[in-house]
Amino acid sequence: MNQGFRVFPGKIFSNSTTVYKRKNAAELALVICSTIDRFKSNPTPRFLTGRKHDVKIARRSLTANRSDSVNRGESDAAFRKYVTSIVTESIRTHCLSPGKVCVAGPRGLKGTPGNRGRRGPRGSNGKTGTKGVMGPPGKSGKQGMKGDVGNPGMKGEKGDKGVPGLPGPKGEPGQSIAAPNINVSPASLTITENQTATFYCSAYGNPKPTVTWWKMNSAGQVNINSQDARLQIKNAKYNDSGSYVCTATSVLGKAQKAVKFTVEVPPRFIHTPDRLIKVLANSVASVRCRAIGFPPPTIAWSRGFVPLPQGRTSITKNGTLNIANFGPLDVGTYQCKASNKLGSVTVLITLHYIPPGPLQASTILAGNLFYQRHLNQYLKPAVGSYPNFLLCYRASTHGWLASTFHSRCDGKRDTVSIIKVGHYVFGGYTDISWESSGGWTSTSEAFIFSLRNKEGLAPFKSLVTNPTYAIYRLAVYGPTFGLGHDICIRDNANSNTRSYTLFGHSYSVPSGVKDRKTILAGTYHFTPDEVEVFYLR
Repeated sequence: MNQGFRVFPGKIFSNSTTVYKRKNAAELALVICSTIDRFKSNPTPRFLTGRKHDVKIARRSLTANRSDSVNRGESDAAFRKYVTSIVTESIRTHCLSPGKVCVAGPRGLKGTPGNRGRRGPRGSNGKTGTKGVMGPPGKSGKQGMKGDVGNPGMKGEKGDKGVPGLPGPKGEPGQSIAAPNINVSPASLTITENQTATFYCSAYGNPKPTVTWWKMNSAGQVNINSQDARLQIKNAKYNDSGSYVCTATSVLGKAQKAVKFTVEVPPRFIHTPDRLIKVLANSVASVRCRAIGFPPPTIAWSRGFVPLPQGRTSITKNGTLNIANFGPLDVGTYQCKASNKLGSVTVLITLHYIPPGPLQASTILAGNLFYQRHLNQYLKPAVGSYPNFLLCYRASTHGWLASTFHSRCDGKRDTVSIIKVGHYVFGGYTDISWESSGGWTSTSEAFIFSLRNKEGLAPFKSLVTNPTYAIYRLAVYGPTFGLGHDICIRDNANSNTRSYTLFGHSYSVPSGVKDRKTILAGTYHFTPDEVEVFYLR
């Protein structure tokens, strides 16, 4: 084998680089035993590891004289197999024979490196593969859903201050500042009701002022909606008349100017009397008639073709007609007329005469037809429709002593006592006479009445519920009704507060009364302003 390993007597092996020589078989055994020890720790000898062998193995053919090349892997495998067989045989022969010991011999001298082998021929390049043909592009896939918007990034740091720019061109000179100033037009205006009025307010100043309109009245200024400094009042009424103020306001101050607005209105009544008025005989007929308008209307009274009563008629500034000592000849229809330059309105009133009543002489009821009418209704079941009452006692005229009352009224039947305390009017009726002695006296015809009371109840009549104690007759008492007493007038009543009322002891209490002690006179104990007693002739 050329450039391979050969075995000869007295030699182990040789190659192209190293040749190991031994004299005899004993030395060979020592080498083999040493090699075996290393082989046990490393089955692949070091001289076989990492080395490149450029070995060609030729097979002799019986039919042909040529060699087939095998690859380098087959060469290495064959070489290892060959060396392994030699080592194994040497171990059986020399190292493992009974009675023999393998001892490592001394290391041999380093051999001289062999010459470098020739470089093998360069292999030919492989055939180039055929380039494939690119296939057609596939269809585009469907567009995917739009992803969520990402979170905003962190704010970057502030950049460095830039270089100042060049100064701009000089501007035009500005306008001079000025405080507000106002012109109004027209300064005054008069129109007829339901027309439209327009006022203009021109405001000047720098900065430009704000314009507002106000109306002056008794309560002060009232803001008014206006547009573009123009005040327009549509369908003007009488109440729209007055002074209006235009105000211009800016940071430099305020300016104001007023205009006067007048709405002319035809007359119309704001108070008309009843169409039929009943007037008590010999009293004053007073008829009120009031109208408004602009210019202010004039009130005139007339009586058709008959003149107004001479010497007894007067007309006040507010248009009230007064006729003193009204009598039967004054009955008739009267006309109230209100006039101004825009027209006039009229109203007709009929005055009716009422004959003197049974208590016509009463100063407490004088001129108060309401009181008289109710008291006459209360008396009618006991004395009839047209009784003729005469005065027997008036405290303010005859004095406040109880004895005076008894001296003037004792022994007279069907008496009516009328008592006035402040605004309140009340009293009582009895069909039996008063006396200076006798105490309690019984009658079922007595009653007490209220024409005006503290609790504002309507006039009422209260019948006796305990006739045994209807009235109390004693010299030191004035007119006194009921047990306890319902009404009690004491001696010298105008100079003390011993007179009192305790309503409900012997007389019925109408529904709605809250305080029986104060309902009649306003307080429990009182001082009367007047006491009158009338009797039936």
